[in-house]
Amino acid sequence: MGEVYLAHDERLHRQVALKQIRPEAEEAADARARERLRREARAVAALSHPAVVQLYDLIEEEDGDWIVLEYARGETLSERLIHRPLPLKNVLSLAVEICGGLSAAHEQGIIHRDLKTENIIVTPSGHAKILDFGLAKTLIRLPDEQTLSVEGKIIGTVRAMSPEQALGKPVDERSDLFSLGVLLYECLTGTAPFQGSSPMETLTKVCAEPTPDLRVEHPDLPSPLVTLIERLLSKKPEHRPATAAAVEAELEMMRAQLTASELSREISPSGIAGPSDLMPTLVEGSVPVTAVESWKQQRRRLMLGIAAAVALTLIVVLVLIPSLLRPSPTRHVAVPPPQVEPRALGLPEDLAKPEDLALELSALESTVIRTLAAMDGVIPLSPAQLGPISGTPQQISQAAAADEVVLTTLSCDPQGCRIDLTRHRGSDGGVLWTQSFETFRDDLYGLARATEAQLRRGFRDVSSTEGEGLEVAPEDYERFLRLRTAVRRGIDPGDDEQALTSLQAVRQSSPAFVEADLLEAEIYRRRYTHSRDESDFQQAQARLESARTKAPNDPGPLLGLFMLAYEAGQSELAESALAAVEALDPGKPRTLANRALLLEQQGLTDQALTTMRRAAQRRAIWTVGFDLARMECRMGQVAPCREGLEALLSQQPSNYQVLAVLARTELLSGDPARSAELYERLVELFPLDTNRRSNLGLSYLLLGRYQLAAEAFRSARATNPSNAIYSLNLADTMTLLGQEREAAELYEEVLALLSQDRARPSAQNLTLAAQAHAHLGRSRDAVANIQIALQRAPDNPSVAYEAALVFALTGERASAAVQTERALKLGTEARWFELPWFDDLREDPSFQAILDSAGGPQ
Repeated sequence: MGEVYLAHDERLHRQVALKQIRPEAEEAADARARERLRREARAVAALSHPAVVQLYDLIEEEDGDWIVLEYARGETLSERLIHRPLPLKNVLSLAVEICGGLSAAHEQGIIHRDLKTENIIVTPSGHAKILDFGLAKTLIRLPDEQTLSVEGKIIGTVRAMSPEQALGKPVDERSDLFSLGVLLYECLTGTAPFQGSSPMETLTKVCAEPTPDLRVEHPDLPSPLVTLIERLLSKKPEHRPATAAAVEAELEMMRAQLTASELSREISPSGIAGPSDLMPTLVEGSVPVTAVESWKQQRRRLMLGIAAAVALTLIVVLVLIPSLLRPSPTRHVAVPPPQVEPRALGLPEDLAKPEDLALELSALESTVIRTLAAMDGVIPLSPAQLGPISGTPQQISQAAAADEVVLTTLSCDPQGCRIDLTRHRGSDGGVLWTQSFETFRDDLYGLARATEAQLRRGFRDVSSTEGEGLEVAPEDYERFLRLRTAVRRGIDPGDDEQALTSLQAVRQSSPAFVEADLLEAEIYRRRYTHSRDESDFQQAQARLESARTKAPNDPGPLLGLFMLAYEAGQSELAESALAAVEALDPGKPRTLANRALLLEQQGLTDQALTTMRRAAQRRAIWTVGFDLARMECRMGQVAPCREGLEALLSQQPSNYQVLAVLARTELLSGDPARSAELYERLVELFPLDTNRRSNLGLSYLLLGRYQLAAEAFRSARATNPSNAIYSLNLADTMTLLGQEREAAELYEEVLALLSQDRARPSAQNLTLAAQAHAHLGRSRDAVANIQIALQRAPDNPSVAYEAALVFALTGERASAAVQTERALKLGTEARWFELPWFDDLREDPSFQAILDSAGGPQ
């Protein structure tokens, strides 16, 4: 189609490459093709990047079009590969520059479509220049190529084109990335991965045959590079990296690691020639003076070289080695939840709402946490640990006791997403590094890989542990994200088995994927919390141990194991897990708080409270202050507990956990009106929280607002009709409203629900049955159930209180008084005896004296 000449630009006095497009060529003769060529030429002319040969001008004449290009001196990569493959370090350096050029072009909407070793110039200084960017599809035709410009036909060089390009399908930036994979393979092995004996055989290999194993040709290649090339050569575009910028970041990271690993070899004096290599061959009696002088000069150079090598070695010993032996300080990095922003100015705010980006946000958040956790000496603080902390990076750092903060922002439209990553210094919020990059909207795997590569690039000062990256197949990763999103949103417990089956399939397909283990452990742990089934505990423990083996430097699996053992009351296992956490994360407030929880569980309450207060004083994150308040409440120190919770709530008005605990504290030991106010806020913020709706009903009940209490209990029962507590509370309220018939039906419903627990009913279920029987007038059954409950839970204040209530309903006044005194001593607030069931007893002076001694109602 054309010929290229070396020419001299007389106006600017420079050498240029002048390409003539022959008018008789089919493409050039077609008016539409020529117009398309001109548009492409104008677009490429606007592209300026050091790795792209610049297009200066397009000259349109009747006898043909001419392209004026930058003249790049050097030789092509294909010429360099004639003798042997390139060294790894050279390949990585050139590949980083080529990716930079590709990225710049792709940002302009330009696709090369003919990236190959013949179209890469290596300059005399060793830098890469991409030739004919955006023009190869219409302007060059080599003897072994087929080049057609109409849709549905093959364009480019068959050995280097992507499968979709070979099939004549529409292509995008990922087609160039496939060609880049071919180029890297050729540079490292000297052969093309899909080369056949004919163009047709080559096309068949490109479209259908798997990529040859690089390790066979090059067994010493770094595994991350092999994995990257395999992804670049994926048959499906969605399985390749999303952008050239992401590939550039991965390659840059590999190059930096290679440079660091070669440092000790490069400074070794072993490569300096010895004296026998430099001395001339002397013939006795005929030694020229010049030869002797030459030898003396060479000897001086030798001695200087040895001295320099020794000096350099001393520098390494005195400076480098101590720094390597010195332990790296632990660095805590706070990672708040990703923020969602509109795609661009002028677009509607609801273009991509957070709820529409649940999978993208989940992928972004977990990738940042996982990547940081794989870095030596770095401990990420996840959004779950941080809670609803907000403000400037400096404020977040202070609230979280973190050394640094990583902020993430996601902005998407239906086609793609832009991700912004920023690393901030904790002391003053100063920016240490920032990067923005693009991914495709439907490529969650590509989003994660690009985020990981960019973040590692932003933490070049920190080495990373190998084998803790995103080691999962793309389809497994997307399935995992959907499962995790469903679990975090609260899937129905009946769907657990389906979720577990899917996760097990992910683990079998991608056995190195740590996050699948952690999610499976989370499901089993949640089930164990409700079922107390030992098999659920064992499954959760097995998955956490598996995750710990795969990610030994990540405290996440250890923390999960500690909480599992703590909740199960297995102090020995909890102690072992916590000791391992303390070794990874010594002196951290959160770790100290966990130690306090374990001391409390072991019965060392004073020591536990002292330890928890010490943790809270260490500029701790809000969760430590929250744990301190809860511990104070459990130990009967209600005033400081309430004060601490109110302080947290003033800082975080919508914090679910703080609201729930403070509301419960007020309900059990404080002001029912304040309790009702807090539960109203909880129900408004979290309308699906049935338990809080039921507790709102209890608050109304204490306030004597029976109609509102009935509405709250009825709503809770409608959401979960199998919960006997909701039915009992509603029945009690109907009794107080005088609707005896409905109340009786509800009490019978309670007994029917409880009858399903016949083997060994819990103490709570026994007290519920006793209350229902008492309200139905079945005193014998009521007393029998409550006596068994008292035997099984003799020190439970709720059981003592409900026993007093049952005895009051059945007319056992003496027993009611005894249980009232026990309940008060166990911590039940006297105001709970204000309910109408105790009206008759309060007229008894001895019963009133019991209440008065506890500060009860008059």
